[in-house]
Amino acid sequence: MGVLVKVELTEKNHALPLGPPTTGGSDGTGVAAITADVLAATTAELTTNYLAPLHTTLLFLPHLRAHAAAGRPAALYYVTSALALVPLPRCANYCASKAALRALAWQVRAQLRDEERQSGQDAVRVVEIVPPAVQTELHTRQGLAPIGMPLGDFIDEMWVALESGEQDEILVGPAKEYAHIDDAKREAFQQLLEARRGQEDEA
Repeated sequence: MGVLVKVELTEKNHALPLGPPTTGGSDGTGVAAITADVLAATTAELTTNYLAPLHTTLLFLPHLRAHAAAGRPAALYYVTSALALVPLPRCANYCASKAALRALAWQVRAQLRDEERQSGQDAVRVVEIVPPAVQTELHTRQGLAPIGMPLGDFIDEMWVALESGEQDEILVGPAKEYAHIDDAKREAFQQLLEARRGQEDEA
């Protein structure tokens, strides 16, 4: 896999719908034409929101593992979104990219915990920060009114949770309303992990 050395950020990287709704069609579910601009913008958004964190993880993990093995705290932090839990049609690609990053966080955390269980050494922590909509230029640069949680309030609440060092998943502000969404999924994921570990222990 190549290394991402530059990620170009443009207005099209943010809150990008897959295309405007059509005005015709028998079932009301028309899909806009796929153009080169749309493909380029969706690819850039996916690169920014998922591939760049994935590459960063692969590059930094050896260093972080060495820190953890030496008894020094080490952690990976992923910033996903409440839209990874409940998607919004107007920014479908953004939601999908954040859902992919959330899935990555689960997988990396599980793999590192397996390493910890097998080696007896402290593992690199994986912390996922799940913000709600926050009042930043993400919206205003697109000509939208400021929406969401005030930035200062978001930072204050997130920082308290980070300093406690107790949570692997930090839902901030209104995002907490979705905390239950993945309960069944998390339980099924844990059952799969335990089944696989049981098979490995028997091997």
